[in-house]
Amino acid sequence: MVHSTTKYLNGHSDVGGRRGDSARRGHLETLAWWATAWASPGAPFDSYLTLRGVRTLFARMRVHEENAARSSAGARGTPGGVGGALSGLSSHAGHAVAAGQQAGFGGMVSFTVPGGIPAVRAVTDSLCCFTLAESLGGVESLIAHPATMTHASMDPEAREWRDHPTDC
Repeated sequence: MVHSTTKYLNGHSDVGGRRGDSARRGHLETLAWWATAWASPGAPFDSYLTLRGVRTLFARMRVHEENAARSSAGARGTPGGVGGALSGLSSHAGHAVAAGQQAGFGGMVSFTVPGGIPAVRAVTDSLCCFTLAESLGGVESLIAHPATMTHASMDPEAREWRDHPTDC
């Protein structure tokens, strides 16, 4: 298992970090080799900053989840067909699985905006409490459009591919 410590664990947009875990010693040795080959291991101060964030993780996650539920529910009623998807909503296709596997539903919400790129730009330009950003690891309320940002180099067919049913 590889974790990003940059996002929720740190929670302050000031650390780039990762953590690898495995029950098999051989996997840990491989992870350690890759950590050295690709990037230096985290510095002690980065570890301190991450620990600072972990101390407030449960309180922050509670608020993230509350805000995500409100945002998703509010988006479902927006004129023009904008729909919010969050596994915490009973209407979500993955709700039963998520409810059986986890205690909370997280702070990430996905939206489908009909009308293509111009409609997406209109939505992002109209926001006053969210900032358009590629990284969603800050304390700010952020929004991303993967098709024109992080996933822009992918073929459109690859961006549309899904290995599970979804309602969004």
